[in-house]
Amino acid sequence: MCLDLVRSAIPDAPAAFFDSGCELQSTREIVKHYQVPTIHPRMSFPEMARYAGWWGHPDPVDAGCPFAVKAVVIDEPAEVFVVRERLRVSTIGLRAEESKGRKINARVRGELYQASDRTWHLCPIAFWSTDDVWAYLASRELKYNSAYDRMTEMGIERERQRLGALLGAKGEGSGSFAILRQVEPETFYEMAKDFPNIRMAT
Repeated sequence: MCLDLVRSAIPDAPAAFFDSGCELQSTREIVKHYQVPTIHPRMSFPEMARYAGWWGHPDPVDAGCPFAVKAVVIDEPAEVFVVRERLRVSTIGLRAEESKGRKINARVRGELYQASDRTWHLCPIAFWSTDDVWAYLASRELKYNSAYDRMTEMGIERERQRLGALLGAKGEGSGSFAILRQVEPETFYEMAKDFPNIRMAT
């Protein structure tokens, strides 16, 4: 949706998808549909998890090895994108409604602010409601991730629906593995081969 917003003003604006290495198949389909180039981190989340033995991986190289996951799968690819495209402004589709941290960030910084790397971050939908988002998608007849419809069928309210990397520190507490098991069971069981503990988080 943010891509559509930006390109309605700047048709040739570049875009990028940062692939953590553990994404929903439906997410990859949307990336392909909108022909968004993918940036792969120097080490994917599954590679880090196998190396450190997270989520019950049975053969770690260095059990408990700490990784700065956000830096590796988000911050560094973002820097690559900014440098490669010589960007002065990056558009991010975060909304204040989505979490307490994002609400605080939106209130303090607003929709446009300069980040520590001196690039500007534009958050055009920071104060949009869930209804605003779905109204925009409908009005523009935009294709969206089919996982949202599957979550709706499961009885999950639109306000609570989130998509992101499948493995992460918040997976167990958020119930995301239980959702994954129903939304994309084939993906869940494939992941469980390497990370058996995610079965216990459902």
